[in-house]
Amino acid sequence: MGRSSSHSRRLVALAMATLIAVTGAAGSLDRRQGSEETISVPLGRGLSATGDDPLAHNFPVAVPSSCTRSSYFSPFRVFRKTASEEDELKGSFQFVVEVHECPVADTFCCTQPMDSMLLKIDPAANVTAVSVDGLGDYPWKMDASGLTITMAPQLDPTPGEVPHSIVLYVTGMTSFAELCPRGRIAEVCDATIYNADGMCCIQRSAVYPDGSWPGAPDFEAPPMPPMPFIDTDVPPSPPAPPPSPPVPPPSAPPNFPPPPPPPPPPPPSESCCIEDIWKSPYRLVYVGSAKTGSDTAFSYQLIISPVDPTFPDFTGPEPGDCAAMFLRDAELSIFSGLLVKYVLFNNSAVDWWMSPNTPNSNWVSFPVHQALSSFDPNVPVDLTVTVRGAVEDLCPATVFMHSSNACEYAMHGRDGDFQCCPHGITLPQGPPDECCVDDLQKTPYRLNYQSHEPTLTETQFTFGIAVVPVTGEDHDGLEPNMCDVMSLEYAQIQLYDHVEVLMVVMEGRIMEWNYSTATNTSRWLNIVDINRFYPDFDPAHPTKLEIVFAGYINEPCPAQSAFGAPGPYCEWAFHGRQSQWTCCPLGYTGWGPGDATCGCRDDADGTPYRMGYIAESTDAIETTYTFNLASVETVFTVDFDGFDVDQGNPVDCSSMNIQHIRLAIYPNVVVTGVTVNGAKLDWQTTPNDAESVWLWLLGVDYTVNDLVQYVPVNVTVTVAGDPSVPELCPASSYFGSQSSCQYLIQGPTYAPGYYDFCCPTGVTAYYSEARLKGQAGFPNPQVSSSRHH
Repeated sequence: MGRSSSHSRRLVALAMATLIAVTGAAGSLDRRQGSEETISVPLGRGLSATGDDPLAHNFPVAVPSSCTRSSYFSPFRVFRKTASEEDELKGSFQFVVEVHECPVADTFCCTQPMDSMLLKIDPAANVTAVSVDGLGDYPWKMDASGLTITMAPQLDPTPGEVPHSIVLYVTGMTSFAELCPRGRIAEVCDATIYNADGMCCIQRSAVYPDGSWPGAPDFEAPPMPPMPFIDTDVPPSPPAPPPSPPVPPPSAPPNFPPPPPPPPPPPPSESCCIEDIWKSPYRLVYVGSAKTGSDTAFSYQLIISPVDPTFPDFTGPEPGDCAAMFLRDAELSIFSGLLVKYVLFNNSAVDWWMSPNTPNSNWVSFPVHQALSSFDPNVPVDLTVTVRGAVEDLCPATVFMHSSNACEYAMHGRDGDFQCCPHGITLPQGPPDECCVDDLQKTPYRLNYQSHEPTLTETQFTFGIAVVPVTGEDHDGLEPNMCDVMSLEYAQIQLYDHVEVLMVVMEGRIMEWNYSTATNTSRWLNIVDINRFYPDFDPAHPTKLEIVFAGYINEPCPAQSAFGAPGPYCEWAFHGRQSQWTCCPLGYTGWGPGDATCGCRDDADGTPYRMGYIAESTDAIETTYTFNLASVETVFTVDFDGFDVDQGNPVDCSSMNIQHIRLAIYPNVVVTGVTVNGAKLDWQTTPNDAESVWLWLLGVDYTVNDLVQYVPVNVTVTVAGDPSVPELCPASSYFGSQSSCQYLIQGPTYAPGYYDFCCPTGVTAYYSEARLKGQAGFPNPQVSSSRHH
């Protein structure tokens, strides 16, 4: 059964991909056509009937997300017929189920019988009886979702079947307005049709058989007459008394003022929102994902696609459209276990918030507050959601739709009197423009030489990636596009081909690199997988890039000789993207000093972080050591060892950020993975002393406000098999406790007036809340004093 369900789910996804290829609206960008393309399936969503914010959503979770909802994949249609007053305390409500030709024939749900139907009526309704085709022995139940009727036998999906009559008998209600207060359309019940295994959950609005609904424009027809049916369980209602004879009009009209006109009906926005994605000009397309540091960035683009009025209404009748919709906010549905680091819209960091969607997903929402006229139809707007750690899939829709392109999204706003909540699934991005923008004046980054330290064995060159104002000048007249907030994916520096690179380090992280040919005497050093976004760079502080060469090197780049420069001078190129364009600014190194700093402050006292030890767990394959990291209340304190000064002033680390964490571990330990707060991070090892190496937990990237004081988050280190020694860290033997491990937390401090670096050092102990609150620092004999001016 599981294999059949999985196969059926795949068929549904492929059918939807076929439908969109045939009927999809052509957006302002070309899209790749392939097996991974998915349809934007609008899901049933209604606005909350309560709350002060009329646009606040209360998207139901009663219907599981892993089923097909679009009525294009079902032959069944549900209509309302009549509401009859049995007596002053009891009403009967008649619905009809008709079997039509399936819009997308031969798909899985088009062939499935109706096993049950959920009518989303008022949960407080006192239903006393239900009959189907005149028979009253059909099972039914009431719960918070509404009334579920089990069809026994199931209803045949063959078109042309005789319509089926369903009658509800409800005490205390006599009108559809009372019965159906939760429908997307006033006085209309929403219905969900299920097959036996729940793979099909087709959503309908039970409107009149002619497609109209109460209050629809130009609809004045009387209610449809009831369909004949035989009800064996409930006696028929007594015939209505004959009408009274008409009263003749008076000889003269009464001398009274005319009655006031009835109040105007509430605008449609008061009762429902338009959710059909094809009635909105906005689409979200998927660009791709990439590692950024230890984290994962998922990139999308907002594109503008004019509304096509000939498109079918996927979600049932909805008055009006949202063709000129003001976009208030947007949201993506992501797995609930993920930690969002930041959201970028148009390459700028924006506020974001989370709210529940389904049991395994949350909405990540962010404000937009822009009119349609503020968007250029030819310029996609970048959207990036970065989550902590290594993450393969961001969205449950990726798994359900069998497509790496798929993510559920929704947008909110209004168009005149209509509220809008278009809702769909992301499509793949079209191919980018490969004619890249190379004018420096259109890009924000520069590479500056800072210093180098040659020795007989190796030479370290230090550069800085600086952020500068963008003037936008087009020197060659060929590039109207801008890359003023471009991403930086990889960098190139042209070197002599005889120069050998030993290591490339960016902000403490050892980078991947390779070579490619430049000229017959030079080659490009390619620094790959940088994958940083414009807000990741600090315009006030250059990003440090260190390149270590083999041997004694003073002139690594041919540009120095070619231009007769007095000092190191290198040609460089940066590569990235912005909107639909690629960016490849090309330039030559300038000179720019790095941040003036005198090392780092290593006192744990006076810093806001502490680490503790919890436990270890071992099996035949691996051992996991669990520590924790906590924020503590701290104030600027006196320098503990007297070495932590900058130009005579003590360094204030009371509000430092965490960039990386280091643990001093035995050199023979084989590390297989590390996590911080559940996020899988990158790691590296570097020499420390004769007994240990530093294990770097890279890209922790927490600010002092990201952690709640005295609420620790777990830090784990997993090693292969049984270590050859029973401890992870040499400090365990030194202090005689399994809990002891030397740690170093490094990161910058942005205290007013200066920029310095902090590296508080300590030794872990078994964690307890009392111990955490009482800690003031860990003096450690193994830690040598920091080098300062």
